Amino acid sequence: MVEHPPVDGDLDEGDWLGSDAGFGRLLTRVTEWLAVCGGALILVVMVITVISVTGRALLGRPVVGDYEITELACGIAVFLFFPYTQVTHGNIVAEFFTARLSRRNQSRLELIHTAIFAGFAAFLCWRMILGGFDKYHSLATSMLLGLPVWISYAAGVLALGLLTVVCIWIVARLVAAERR
Repeated sequence: MVEHPPVDGDLDEGDWLGSDAGFGRLLTRVTEWLAVCGGALILVVMVITVISVTGRALLGRPVVGDYEITELACGIAVFLFFPYTQVTHGNIVAEFFTARLSRRNQSRLELIHTAIFAGFAAFLCWRMILGGFDKYHSLATSMLLGLPVWISYAAGVLALGLLTVVCIWIVARLVAAERR
């Protein structure tokens, strides 16, 4: 179980996003679902890699386009993991300088960090939208299989949009806790 950040002791450890209207619970479920999809993509890549390496070693015939599939699927999977990592507070945090701060000051730093991260996620989402439209209109495809590249951009936009929503929700919860 992932440890969630304390917020002045006002929020339950297991429910730090809150579930006052069920929105926190909905966010958690959606991010879990996306993370499972990302994990499934990684498993597909593993199976394709094993088949390709085995085919190359035994038959001299690898899976055509295995590199392209791996590249696209892993790129999509990484984006699908971002919202879940944020909602479960699973990002790597260097607590060397903040460990001795009061819970209130740690919460304030978390608020600042998450607000900046929300802005960064929104910026990346906007850039992915522009890049995706560019790839769509230019009909960009992968080299061997002809897979449309814009699909990976669409998955990135979905995940970064959800990451932005998660960050904004966390900021709102931290602000509400700060006012108590």
